[in-house]
Amino acid sequence: VIEELVRELLKQPDVLLQFLPQLSVGQQRMAYVFGRAVALFANDALQFEEPIKSAFGAASAEQRNFALLAGYYSGLSERHPDAVEAFKREAVVSSVFAPALPAVCGSIGITGADVRLVCEGLSAKSVPPFSVSHWAYGAVLSKLAAGVVAPLFDLMLGMDERAYSVALDLIGMYVHGQPQRLEELRPQLKLAVRNVGLRPNRRGSQMDAHHFKEMIGWLLAKGWDDPDARSVALTLAKHIAEKPDSDAVEMVQPLLPTMLSKFAPIVWP
Repeated sequence: VIEELVRELLKQPDVLLQFLPQLSVGQQRMAYVFGRAVALFANDALQFEEPIKSAFGAASAEQRNFALLAGYYSGLSERHPDAVEAFKREAVVSSVFAPALPAVCGSIGITGADVRLVCEGLSAKSVPPFSVSHWAYGAVLSKLAAGVVAPLFDLMLGMDERAYSVALDLIGMYVHGQPQRLEELRPQLKLAVRNVGLRPNRRGSQMDAHHFKEMIGWLLAKGWDDPDARSVALTLAKHIAEKPDSDAVEMVQPLLPTMLSKFAPIVWP
């Protein structure tokens, strides 16, 4: 239905342009399909790039909806991939478009170059950590090798409390249904444990805590003979002993039975 509407509106481009501002704000369920259809069905898809960008930029930062922009570039990638890559490079240094960069990349298919670009934006503080949470859904990272995504996990686990929580969600979803991938992410698991104090006391979703319990529980289950497991158990025990009132203690509590049963000499000296 939306695609048919867009085909009709493309016959009257001036009318179509009038829809762009309202599709760029708030919750718009069909904005993604609308933007993608514009890019796929317009005779000259590039003529709508600047109007769509302008509509996005004109919206207040609090009201911007990434869907129209992401849908448009998803469609455009099938016709003008060079234009999409040019937008990505523009976006990463733009205070307006950088927050939308992960959503745009995710809508097209994330590449190793995209991961490096988003890491660049995170380091430069143009890409906010919350925007990378788009990569926790739809298995958009699953096709990438662990070595490609590990630098992103490393960076976010060491930034701030928001980035730390997003990183746990990203890793948890990356290994979902494929626990064997955790073997390649042992350095990231140890980093998550070392920086567990970054985890804020969150209301609402506790998925990051769930992922922490599952992933660190997997490592602790290896038992005393695994040096990484011993290291993690000792680090967690020290954190609880030194900062018993830390908000992160609630993350560690579900792991205490395993820690006490398998690592008692170092957890309970």
